[in-house]
Amino acid sequence: MLSFSDRAAFKAGDMRAMQLRFSRVDIMKRITAPECFQNPIPKPGPKRRDVLKTAAYGGAALMAAGILGTAGPAFASQQGWRMCSKCLGSFRTTGTSVCPFDHAPHTDAGTHQYTQVTGGTTGNSTSGDQGGWRHCTKCSGLFYAVATGNHMGVCPAGGTHNSGTVQLAVQFGVPAAAHLEADWRWCGKCMGLWHSTGPTGACPAGGGHIADGSGQYVEHFV
Repeated sequence: MLSFSDRAAFKAGDMRAMQLRFSRVDIMKRITAPECFQNPIPKPGPKRRDVLKTAAYGGAALMAAGILGTAGPAFASQQGWRMCSKCLGSFRTTGTSVCPFDHAPHTDAGTHQYTQVTGGTTGNSTSGDQGGWRHCTKCSGLFYAVATGNHMGVCPAGGTHNSGTVQLAVQFGVPAAAHLEADWRWCGKCMGLWHSTGPTGACPAGGGHIADGSGQYVEHFV
């Protein structure tokens, strides 16, 4: 029902006054309606700068906690390899090791920390990653397990090498570069990998290692 003032305004033909009054009433109803409080005006989202800053801090925290790793080699690799300064052979520092020089544990004093590529193409090829290498679980040495003839080699712990389950690969036929050490050779007597820059070391098959028929291998070190 229109109030007295509304009827007076209508009778006087003041339509403009009526429109203004009804507009004010309608606005007040909309403001006080319950749905206005149920669906408030959304707050502006976070700035792009703040989002990037939060992500950077979060990534740094995860990396510090060890959840995210830092960038590493592009290939899958196995850590913990050294060169024995007594026999000059490659061996892994995890587990028990036996050196053919004195049948005591291998010694890694002053040598690089090497990594071995996991996988690779089994057998011989002109260059690249040569698969077929294994870790011996008795002496901890690295040996080539797919050679013809005496393919399991001679182990300093006695008998032949005992092959580990992980297939490893050694690079050969490529030039030395940053973090790639040259002059590694395969010994055709014990099937092990040894460093050939000086003396011939100690071979578990007797005497020193030999390089006859060997490719020119390189080892990745960190």
